[in-house]
Amino acid sequence: MTKTIAVAQQKGGTGKTTTASALAAGLAAMRRGKVLLIDLDAQSNLTFIHGGKTDGLTALELLEDDSITAAMAAQPAGENLDLIASTEYLAGADGRLKGKDRALILKGKLAQLDGQYSYIVIDTPPALGLLTINAFMAADSVIIPCLADVFSIQATTALARTLDTARQNGNSGLKVEGILVTRYSQRQIITRDTVTLLEQAAQQMKTKVFKARIRDSVAVREAQALQTDLFKYAPLSTSAQDYKAFVKELLAGWQTKRR
Repeated sequence: MTKTIAVAQQKGGTGKTTTASALAAGLAAMRRGKVLLIDLDAQSNLTFIHGGKTDGLTALELLEDDSITAAMAAQPAGENLDLIASTEYLAGADGRLKGKDRALILKGKLAQLDGQYSYIVIDTPPALGLLTINAFMAADSVIIPCLADVFSIQATTALARTLDTARQNGNSGLKVEGILVTRYSQRQIITRDTVTLLEQAAQQMKTKVFKARIRDSVAVREAQALQTDLFKYAPLSTSAQDYKAFVKELLAGWQTKRR
């Protein structure tokens, strides 16, 4: 059975794309089955990180053309890892996607994959528009990367309302796996205080703050610039170790629920 996870945060600069990339790469590296990454962000950063080709079928064609399937749009992006790429033209999707069921297009496309992937990870745009709604309607759960600052908390609260909208409009089982604190600095008192506020926000959303904390590291930016896997490029870096701990924590939570 395929598990579909959306990585979402309306505020930019929170490590959303880095988290989506690391989650997919981590699952693929652990040989937990084949993983599909979907880039729904017109900035196309995820596509760049994974060396995606944009001169063929992309997420826009997938959403816009009834004859295009997710299997047709997927391209190899590594061992056990495929990618559906994005381009800047995806920014106009809100005006190009038509029909009363346009919020359900991605869900229908992914249903056609019929278990070809164990996991699907969706990187969403930093906005609460139609593309994000499509991701939420298609997903089983959501991961929210969040900086330890007040603006990220405000953005997370706004995101919670969009999640409620998705639940009310047909995806009642959509859950939040948790809030992931990124660019964490234990030495800063304000960071520790803000994490406490995040934990309060998580309780209101009936979720949790992950125990794993993602510390900032230049290795992340270097790996992305070189279009290579963080875990292969700098496996001993703080960010790689932190993301590995996050993926293990996530998997442990899923296994516990299956028992």
